Amino acid sequence: MNNLRTHTDNYVDASYTQLKTYTDLSLNNLRTYTDNYIDASYTHLKTYTDSSLNNLRTHTDLYIDASYAALKSYTDTSLNNLRSHTDNYIDASYSELKSYADSSLNLKSTIASPTFTGTATIPTANITSLNNSGDASFVGNMSIGGNVSMNNILDLSGSLITHNNVNVYGIINQYTTTLDQGYIVNYNNVSGNGDISANGIILEKSTHGENSVFGISAGTSLTSGTNNTIVGYNAGNNVTTGTNNIIIGSNATSSTNTVSNEITLGNNSISVLRCQASSITSLSDARDKKNIEELSLGLDFINKLEPVKFDWNTRDGSKVDIPEFGFIAQQLLEAQEKSNIIVPNLVNDTIPEKLEASYGTLLPIMVKAIKDLSSIISNQQEEINSLKDKLSKIF
Repeated sequence: MNNLRTHTDNYVDASYTQLKTYTDLSLNNLRTYTDNYIDASYTHLKTYTDSSLNNLRTHTDLYIDASYAALKSYTDTSLNNLRSHTDNYIDASYSELKSYADSSLNLKSTIASPTFTGTATIPTANITSLNNSGDASFVGNMSIGGNVSMNNILDLSGSLITHNNVNVYGIINQYTTTLDQGYIVNYNNVSGNGDISANGIILEKSTHGENSVFGISAGTSLTSGTNNTIVGYNAGNNVTTGTNNIIIGSNATSSTNTVSNEITLGNNSISVLRCQASSITSLSDARDKKNIEELSLGLDFINKLEPVKFDWNTRDGSKVDIPEFGFIAQQLLEAQEKSNIIVPNLVNDTIPEKLEASYGTLLPIMVKAIKDLSSIISNQQEEINSLKDKLSKIF
């Protein structure tokens, strides 16, 4: 403001000086011209009558009056124009200064470590570290290089981008949360319409959202996959387009990066699955099934199986020298080949280098095998009883 006033005063002073010089110079020139004109006229009019001389004087007086009037009018107009220009310049400069001051005040959100004790409403903020004891509402995006610590509500319509930790003791309402190396600690609610990654890195490649991911580096490869629930450090980091998967546990991965509708519990080191219930309940209503017929596989197929005992010695070193009973996936495939039938889901060969087996699918076959044995035993018992009758009659 001081600079503006000094500039304006200097401008006015200089303009007045120029105008005054012009006025003085014009008056001097007019007087000199008039005096010269009168002297010359007197010299030339010495032979004229007094009447002619009077006419000349009258003409000269009128000329001087008219010239002076024109000069005065010019001076007044110039002064008015100068004043108007100066006032307009001051008003415009003040408006610009006011706008600049207001804009500068709005930019206070870019200070390194702002501390708000009330409610802060900020269009866009680039903050090194944020400590807010009240509520914060951000119309644009908030980029924070350090930690975020809040005690109440964080309402963000744009993106929350932080390279460290987000500690919120209230409610988080946002559409997208991006974490580089930090984590989110929330003690009430987390709500959002996109992907939410807590305690980890945001799903930077995800394009569709609707995934719930919790854990450092969890689900980091997700692209178009949706409706996945991934929990644990580095969990599900291989899933890209897979949908509706549940992956729980540190370093737990799905069978493939595109698999859908699969549940993975734990990593390769998990050796015990504990639960209060002794079995898993699944849908089995006849009204949800068709093409029902008696199972043909039974004792003949079971006789082709080779139950074994073994010690785990996984190639990745996750399970070593752990004893267990079970089957060999390759032998299960061979038994199916010999029987010329495929038992659904008995062997999962989606990953040829890592075959998997589902022993539970053998239960119906085992029941059929028991029934086959029961029938054989029943027939043999009848034969035995018949032989006993014949022997009793002989002896």
